[in-house]
Amino acid sequence: MLRITPEKPRITENPWPIPALRKSEVFSTEYQVVPNARATLDHLRDQLIGKYGSPEYEIVDLDLNFAIPGAFEGILQDVNLWIDNRNTIYVKTECFSLASDDDFIIVYGVNNTQTGFASFVNVSLYGDEFRNGVAGTVFTSAIQYPADEYLPKGNKNNRYYYVLKMARSAAEGNAVAGITVAAR
Repeated sequence: MLRITPEKPRITENPWPIPALRKSEVFSTEYQVVPNARATLDHLRDQLIGKYGSPEYEIVDLDLNFAIPGAFEGILQDVNLWIDNRNTIYVKTECFSLASDDDFIIVYGVNNTQTGFASFVNVSLYGDEFRNGVAGTVFTSAIQYPADEYLPKGNKNNRYYYVLKMARSAAEGNAVAGITVAAR
């Protein structure tokens, strides 16, 4: 990126206008494309807790929030937009720590590459202090993290869901450890 500034500032009465923006909404959501998505996600969560829940673990639901506001909203709020892209959203959870090598995170949901809402999906863990990448993976047409083992067999909508385990060591099929991807 280059910033080129004239030596003598040019005063203008007509600054660059705000361009007319195209609406980026597709006017439908996964909940309209995938039948019973909310109930299936609840079922998926219950199945994950059934598999991984035990007295040795505390299960914490992490809320998602927007990490980066939209372009003009961010400019008005004087917020760093991290090279904004109007074709995506960036979400984050509250900060957390993995207390031991046995701790892990389960990320699950509707797979946007399968519903046609995205060409890829990126899931990343960042260190809070330095915003340094710790682990991550990308869903593409070739790399998927299917939720089949947690959903009823033979359901044609199973392909719309994913489950991803992020841990310090990857011992399962849908696990990511460090930067090593173990996809099915």
